[in-house]
Amino acid sequence: MAGKRQPTALVVAKGKKHLTKAEIKDRENRELIAAADNIAPPSWLKADQKKRFNTLAAELLKMGIFANVDCEALGRLVVAEQQYVQITAELDKQPITYTRKIPRKPTPADDPDNIVDGFIWDDALIVNQERNDLLIQQDRAWKQCRQGAADFGLSVAQRCRIVAPTAKEAAKTNKFEKFRKEKTPEE
Repeated sequence: MAGKRQPTALVVAKGKKHLTKAEIKDRENRELIAAADNIAPPSWLKADQKKRFNTLAAELLKMGIFANVDCEALGRLVVAEQQYVQITAELDKQPITYTRKIPRKPTPADDPDNIVDGFIWDDALIVNQERNDLLIQQDRAWKQCRQGAADFGLSVAQRCRIVAPTAKEAAKTNKFEKFRKEKTPEE
């Protein structure tokens, strides 16, 4: 099964495949190169989101992996990041559990002074369902952020996959070369 097509510069830099100059030129002529001359945040972003977009776009342009066609996808990443931050802030306000009074029928062992409206009211520890719902939303936003960041190489692992290896160094000289005797024509 063939792997993903790699840019010609990467294939040449790896040095594992011999390509003639004509093959290199032909491959380079067939490669699509997206323009990066009109980078602008999508109109549907808010002002603070546009700031974040511009910051990320500048970094991606420095890395040489951003083009005009990527603006919408980066906008979606910025929105997902903001949602993740908002949900996380709301989660911080929510308790994991809370206590609640629940009624039960009194037994003969109960103190008659604790009976109110014919019931004994006990404290019960309840799991906060709103927090659980927020955790689900946070997880979804996190997955969107992680996938968007991976698409743009914004994580260490993804950057390592994007970086092209450097060309191989020239062959090193043999360390025993200096001991070799040169034959002179007189011998």
